[in-house]
Amino acid sequence: MTRKSAAADATLGDFVPMQDGRTRLLVRRGWEDAAEHLSDPDQIPADEVVAGGRVPHAVMTLPSGARVVVRGYRRGGLMRLVNRQLYFGGNRAFDELRAAERARAGGVRTPLVVAAIERPARVAGYRAWLATELVADGQDLAAWLAAGPDDERRGAVVRESARQIALMHAAGVAHPDLNLRNLLVVGDEVYLLDFDKAAGSADPVPTASRERDLRRLARSARKLQASIDWAAFQEGYGDDWPPGVDLAKVPKEERGKDG
Repeated sequence: MTRKSAAADATLGDFVPMQDGRTRLLVRRGWEDAAEHLSDPDQIPADEVVAGGRVPHAVMTLPSGARVVVRGYRRGGLMRLVNRQLYFGGNRAFDELRAAERARAGGVRTPLVVAAIERPARVAGYRAWLATELVADGQDLAAWLAAGPDDERRGAVVRESARQIALMHAAGVAHPDLNLRNLLVVGDEVYLLDFDKAAGSADPVPTASRERDLRRLARSARKLQASIDWAAFQEGYGDDWPPGVDLAKVPKEERGKDG
């Protein structure tokens, strides 16, 4: 395991570039001892798994006692039938790390990223993983709402969910896959998850992109048949709510369709 010169990227100032053979890692400072245990994600001993978007994610316990979730990037759509894990171009894990760190610096509550890992394939492309500190005892917002919390708690969590999204947008991060399952409820706190494909900028997210993210969230609520008080949600989001957006209304193009 070797260290590399630090990247000239202020967003990643808390991370140390490391390499183990072909595997490249960006490891959070203070977690360097974890690198050797994360450099070959295929061999990670999973204590348990947690639900994920396409497949469950492994949870491992590091020698320090810390528990981390290791999420491998997998393709969806028709591409998954011929290529599930290889990516060509870009840096999937490192790009998500940048977006997550930008959001975190803006006050967004999100699981602590321990390491981003990419391994070039022998012929072409690469595979990627992201390791985050486990946030225990949480439920995604859809499951939490379905459990039937009382009206007071429901309103408080809905407003807090919106507040976290507003902070993310103010930090310059747009989340193209914003949905109820990317919001994790732990007690009265809400975490934002999965910044894969999220776009980061030094400026706040423009109004059109905010509206796109929020409408995507509302569409997921309809698809999952989750009941949300959108007036409380807008209240929680605050003054930068996109003008004229009413998430309680179903867009014309969706009427008569399933989600």
